[in-house]
Formats: sequence, structure tokens, C-alpha cells
Amino acid sequence: RFETLRGGVSRDIEYTEKLEGFYQRIEGKGVEDFAADSLLNDYRWLLEEYRVSVFAQKLGTAVPVSEQRIEKLWKQVERQNKRF
Repeated sequence: RFETLRGGVSRDIEYTEKLEGFYQRIEGKGVEDFAADSLLNDYRWLLEEYRVSVFAQKLGTAVPVSEQRIEKLWKQVERQNKRF
């Protein structure tokens, strides 16, 4: 475990920064926003799955997830909502 930790700090920082960027897109959204917009809610859950995939790989994810899938889903959210 210690060997894994030594090499992973810079990687963890990189993934944390990427996640922060993804989460900024939905900053300020409330429960009612996610309940009213299924694509937005899917985006939020895909971010949680991505978090698991990069920080807790051994747990596995419920759905396939990647940065490309996150970007693709965000484009769908934007097209649907035009307000972002």
C-alpha cells in the first residue's frame, strides 16, 4: 500500500483538479434541479462513478465511465438546456 501511495500523489492531484472542473459545471444546482432534469442528474452520478474509478478502483463502477463519456453527457445536457 505504501508503494502505491508514493507514486500516486501527483496522479491524485491531477484527478482531483479534473473532478473539480467537472463539478464546477453543476455548482449551485439544488436537489430540485437534479430531480427536474434527468440528464443533469445522470451527469452528477457519472461524476460519482468517475470518482470511484480513479480513487477506489477496487470497488468497481456501476456503469462504464471515462472523461470522454463525461464530456459527451455534458454536451447532451447543454443541448437540452441551452441555459448552461
